[in-house]
Amino acid sequence: MNFQGCRTHILQDALDIDVWTWSLAPRAPVLARLAQHLQPDEEQRAQRFLNPDHGNHYRAGRGRLREILASSVGQPAGALRFSLGPADKPALAGLNDAPAFNLSHTGAFAALAVTRAPVTALGLDIERIRPIERDIARRFFSASEVAALEAHPPDARMAAFYRCWTRKEAFVKARGDGLGYPLDAFDVTLEADIPPALLRIASLTPAEVAHWRLIHLADHQLWPGIVGAIALETSPSAPSVRLTWHPNTDG
Repeated sequence: MNFQGCRTHILQDALDIDVWTWSLAPRAPVLARLAQHLQPDEEQRAQRFLNPDHGNHYRAGRGRLREILASSVGQPAGALRFSLGPADKPALAGLNDAPAFNLSHTGAFAALAVTRAPVTALGLDIERIRPIERDIARRFFSASEVAALEAHPPDARMAAFYRCWTRKEAFVKARGDGLGYPLDAFDVTLEADIPPALLRIASLTPAEVAHWRLIHLADHQLWPGIVGAIALETSPSAPSVRLTWHPNTDG
């Protein structure tokens, strides 16, 4: 296990979030190490996957999640206990001052955001950029987002779509609502030259919307062809966010 080689964006008086990235298809010795952290119910879940590779992806994701959180709270990785929110959003159980975290994966890659900063909610989403059906945006995005997307030149729309999609998914994951929160009930920015932000949330006042922040994660920070976003709810007066990157080196 190697937590060296971090890359940090240095800001003064920042709200700190650690972002860990790793492969879900590591070498056999690494997979064996990660799998040994799993509890029996987690191993049973891994065995239920019809595709053995998907089961190993789950072992690598869950095992590495346990290692990272264990290093943060000073407990053995296999001893951590999790509680689930209404939409099965996990949190560390039985600990005072436990860090907030959120895990996302796409294909054989995973990313985890962890923070001890004063945030009310934290969400992360990563996605591999790939062709999508033209009507996906019209089915799920708000009217203003569809208009903003269609204002892009055709060759820029796919990147804009995934900027929008990951920001919306990160927000929904942060809220912990799962599929119960409609994606067209809020607006996000999606232009490359405009900072990521939540513009409207149907159930909230503008003052309440101001508690939310979005952060874009570019493919040069993650992996080629993969982008993402972080959503967090905190005080509007909280300082800027500082991301500290922990790329995996033992996979």
